[in-house]
Amino acid sequence: MALHDLGLRPSKITGASAGALIGAGLASGLEPPEIRTILLALKKDQFWDPGLGFGYLKGTKFLNYVRMHMANSFSDLKIPLQLAVFDIFSGHTRFLSEGLLPEAVVASCAVPMMFHPCRINGRWLWDGGLSRKSGMNHKATDERILCVFFESEGWVGTYDRNLTVRRLAPQHKIWRFKHLPRVSYNALHSGPLALEQTYERARQGLVKMVARESQIVDA
Repeated sequence: MALHDLGLRPSKITGASAGALIGAGLASGLEPPEIRTILLALKKDQFWDPGLGFGYLKGTKFLNYVRMHMANSFSDLKIPLQLAVFDIFSGHTRFLSEGLLPEAVVASCAVPMMFHPCRINGRWLWDGGLSRKSGMNHKATDERILCVFFESEGWVGTYDRNLTVRRLAPQHKIWRFKHLPRVSYNALHSGPLALEQTYERARQGLVKMVARESQIVDA
């Protein structure tokens, strides 16, 4: 939202997991305040659908929720979009950029063991953040990329950061956010505070980003 307030618009978006959800909303033509309203209105019973399978939730309710607010297909998007997913049987990260958008969003958000894996084009897929939390397509070495990275606590955050940093090209930058209020399916009430803190730190971080030439900037 802070970037949009300054008139900055991405020419292309990639994302994984929660980043896929936000990126798909922006690419569908939603403005940041609209996305904020949609996310803060989400209640647990709107996506909570336990069922037998390789995960606790079937994901059908979540898919229907995404369908209500996003474009139907990648071809309907206003901004080019790539969503990271983890191909279970090949063990590699793939980027989806065509076909049905809501299904791709749910696949990219399908946290292992929480959601059933998603099947798209004959491939079984899980959360794109499993091996590519940043959502960056590191093969795009000729593109200027700003990665908005929400770093986890402890060794998980260190692993994710190191995995991302060592693949950076010279024209790639990481905008890193740490120590934000934790939001989960049992703590959706923390959403407004997390968004408020992120927005304020993002506005302050923009000044640092302009002033510094380093590849990693903390907000």
